[in-house]
Amino acid sequence: MGGDGQTGGDGQTGGNGRTRYGDRSDDHGRVYVNERMYSVEGGECIAVISSPATSFNVRNETGSRVEFFTGITCDNGAAIATIGRGDSSNAIPGTVVLDGAVVPFALVGSFRAVDRHHH
Repeated sequence: MGGDGQTGGDGQTGGNGRTRYGDRSDDHGRVYVNERMYSVEGGECIAVISSPATSFNVRNETGSRVEFFTGITCDNGAAIATIGRGDSSNAIPGTVVLDGAVVPFALVGSFRAVDRHHH
């Protein structure tokens, strides 16, 4: 099972734990939100839910700017934070969702990468 050291069970991870994306280096296309990694494509909106959390901490390790929004979609108004290439931002607010059934509360936000090839 995967004894070649090149691919793991998901076909993306090599034996050394590095993600393989053609000629890209390890951290291109990755955004970390509250220490969870997301792979992004330009323009794609990604919703994030964090519980328990009072804010979002975002680290951008892409070649693009990242726009962060308070709602679950990226089209409900202007971004509340813009994180540049290789930068990070802390204490970004989100929208609090109260739900006593599963968790007492969760924080909701969304982000997208923009201008991937703009220098």
